[in-house]
Amino acid sequence: MKKNTGFVKPILDSTQYIMGAALSLKKDCLQADGQWGAYLPTEERQQQNNIETYNCTSFATLNCVEILINKIYGRYENKSDRFLGLKAGTRPPGNDPHTVAEAGRKHGFIPEDLLPFDSEIDTLDEYYSYQWSDMGACIEQGQKFLQEYLFGHEWVTNGHMDKDRRIGLMKEALRYSPLGCSVSAWYEQNGVYVDMGRPNNHWTVIYGYNDAGWLCFDSYEPFRKTLSYDHEITFCKRYSLTPLEKKITWWQKLIKLLWK
Repeated sequence: MKKNTGFVKPILDSTQYIMGAALSLKKDCLQADGQWGAYLPTEERQQQNNIETYNCTSFATLNCVEILINKIYGRYENKSDRFLGLKAGTRPPGNDPHTVAEAGRKHGFIPEDLLPFDSEIDTLDEYYSYQWSDMGACIEQGQKFLQEYLFGHEWVTNGHMDKDRRIGLMKEALRYSPLGCSVSAWYEQNGVYVDMGRPNNHWTVIYGYNDAGWLCFDSYEPFRKTLSYDHEITFCKRYSLTPLEKKITWWQKLIKLLWK
């Protein structure tokens, strides 16, 4: 695969969080060994029904969210990639993964069955629409998610850097979450995927590592791949998901006090 699959190079600014910088997420160690393979979600293709969605940034971002939900709350959930792509304004040739993560932070995530990518969707215009679905119900579910969870994201790497430094930062970040990463898709050599010196053109998930390289969960078959440590990952994000305390009204407090 040599075409762009939906990754657009991010435009950085001073408002974006960076791991270890002044603006950064709290470092909650959720997986000390950095291996998230036991929590992988449903395998999904971003290209089907003769449609290339250019929506890899949503697929990978939501795969990370679904892994976190499984790890933290012990349940499998499948979120709608169409909805996130739609709210992020994704269209060919794709989108910036930061823009997509911000769309999730502002509009939430919804169940796949509310806005699915099924056999009824046979054009790109239908994919990026509320066709065959209830727009109001979708938006309502997104807001419900935001009332229950706080979603965060930050850069782990955001440009070219020394290989050993990149590996060190990514291994540290894997203690906190699975990672969304830019890669050069897809060139396989002896069972390991290399970049062939080509620029990154795809956004995917890194969920662990072994002696051979990074373990990748992807939106193209084969869904599980191994990336060489020499494969340059120029941009990398980690994510966080925090439950929000539900606000209690004064009468609920009164009832609780009387009950005691």
